[in-house]
Amino acid sequence: MQLHVGLFKKQFGWETLMQQVGVPYSLVEKETLAQNIFPVVILNAKPKKEEKELLLRYLKNGGALITSTQFLEKLFPVHSKLQAIKYLLPEPESPFNTNGLIDVFSFGKIPANANTLVTNKQRCSTFIGELGGGCVICFPFDLGELVTDTRIQRKYFPAQSPKLPAERVSLVGKNEIRKLAASSLEFLFHQRNLPFVHLWYFPNNERNLFSFRIDSDYGTEKEIFSLYNFLQKENIRATWFLHVQSHQKYLHRFREMRGHEMALHCYEHETFPTFKKNQRNIRLAKKFLDEAGIPFSGFAAPFGDWNTELNKALEQFLFSYSSEFAFDYDNFPSFPSIGNLPSSVLQIPIHPVCIGSLRATRMNETAMNEYFENVLANKLQNHEPLFFYHHPKDAHPEVLRAMFENLRNKKIRNVTFSEFYTWWKKRSDVFSTLCSTEKIEFANGILSLPSAENEISFRVTNKNNQATFVSGTQTNGTSLDQFFWQEQSTPVPLPHDIERARKFSPRLLNQRFRIFLRRKLK
Repeated sequence: MQLHVGLFKKQFGWETLMQQVGVPYSLVEKETLAQNIFPVVILNAKPKKEEKELLLRYLKNGGALITSTQFLEKLFPVHSKLQAIKYLLPEPESPFNTNGLIDVFSFGKIPANANTLVTNKQRCSTFIGELGGGCVICFPFDLGELVTDTRIQRKYFPAQSPKLPAERVSLVGKNEIRKLAASSLEFLFHQRNLPFVHLWYFPNNERNLFSFRIDSDYGTEKEIFSLYNFLQKENIRATWFLHVQSHQKYLHRFREMRGHEMALHCYEHETFPTFKKNQRNIRLAKKFLDEAGIPFSGFAAPFGDWNTELNKALEQFLFSYSSEFAFDYDNFPSFPSIGNLPSSVLQIPIHPVCIGSLRATRMNETAMNEYFENVLANKLQNHEPLFFYHHPKDAHPEVLRAMFENLRNKKIRNVTFSEFYTWWKKRSDVFSTLCSTEKIEFANGILSLPSAENEISFRVTNKNNQATFVSGTQTNGTSLDQFFWQEQSTPVPLPHDIERARKFSPRLLNQRFRIFLRRKLK
């Protein structure tokens, strides 16, 4: 059997999720559905009469579906209730126990037989189990639709402190939606007694990668080169996103930073709602960087803001990548959808809380260290890239030193943003090949993988909670019994007070109002 997922309808959101997870897919056709060749089908559209019959036959023959209530009710009589859902929480024993708090802030049709993923109103939202002879996971909403949401809101982030750090980020937790998709696929593959195989996220089977982003906001010459010298002593390479207007008098000095990458933050420290104003801001910054002989290919917007007009300006200036946590955070890269077409600018998400955010909560250095240790442990558990950011004015070098030492002890390699961009583009090209000409096959306990470059590897898991890595150069069919399997680690428990981060807060409301006024005055 080919270990390729069937996607019922071409849809940008689901295609993005599949690319991030690294599971190849093909669009479902009547012939392929009738042949029962897909281990899992993603039903992301309403089936027509003939398609309904084929889907019911597919399930009867032991097939597996991922879908939402609005589409499942076209196959079976489903009683549901439309409900506003702020967030979901997984139970410790559910297939989704690697998820954290899942922000959705959307309406969903909750099936009456829902048995997992508890909402903010303390009721189950999702059905998982046998239906029509096969196995079905039915969410109250379509994951592919939800992951393309572009709403922005200031949110709290969990921490062991009286005041929680906050940042203006993507309202929908796209990273958690991606984990729902990955967990669903893995569970259903195992339910069908098949290995779950996906492209690994990092080169050469590496456990993870670390990148350090610096937004140079209003930093003085002394502050900037003090930070640079500190990083040199720590043997850390950073990607510097330059606030050009602030450093115009000594911009040439950034050429002295050996081994570091230069990228653009802005000229004027603002993100605008119109294409022309963003275009002007970028053009002015580019002029001075070009004059100073500083090459760059990346961008990060002031305040982490993102909008489609900004993205259009980035495309015009041929940026390779951009990084805005108002678009996405704590996740793998993706290409935004602009007019139903993928942007040419890759989004590289980071963790949106920095030392400056923690200072605003009046944390001491001990509490700051604990915060970053917890974030790092959780990201390692979920294989999320260890991408953090900093400002020259944030200070607290001892907190940074503790983070760097932690990463060195775990043997996590330090890369620049452009190096990670190059890697992810290579992985994306391999993924495209897997979805078209090459195939992953499994039959009689033998796994056959297509050939790939040395850096590329596949992660394979089985239903016994074990995992192994297979190199892309290992192309001959291999019995699963011959692989070196390792037990997967136990998920990091959620903080007992995690829901505190989503309770109503006058402080957050005040901050949102102040941001609204600033935008209007601009």
